[in-house]
Amino acid sequence: MSSAENAQLAAELRADRAVLQTALERRIRRDIEGGLLDSSVDAAGLARFYASVLQGISVQAIDGASHAELNVVMKNALNAWPTASPHAARKLFQRDVSKRKRTTGFPRNG
Repeated sequence: MSSAENAQLAAELRADRAVLQTALERRIRRDIEGGLLDSSVDAAGLARFYASVLQGISVQAIDGASHAELNVVMKNALNAWPTASPHAARKLFQRDVSKRKRTTGFPRNG
């Protein structure tokens, strides 16, 4: 894609990839600030990692990888996601219970 006739397309694709990575980083930073992710998480590095995984999945799909094979890649990538601190886990659980109370009137599904 480095030929002169493809330079514009290459630039557009590069810009699209940058938008994705920036959006991921912004979301990760928001989750750090909200206490959903530990403050030690490197937002820029994590965003670059997951943008790379998504780009790699795209290449693998083009090269003929099956849906099942791509699911394995995604499951492994999700296993690399940093876990929430105990405080964050409690906060998520309480938010989920509150949401269910608002939508169902009950604290639990059932």
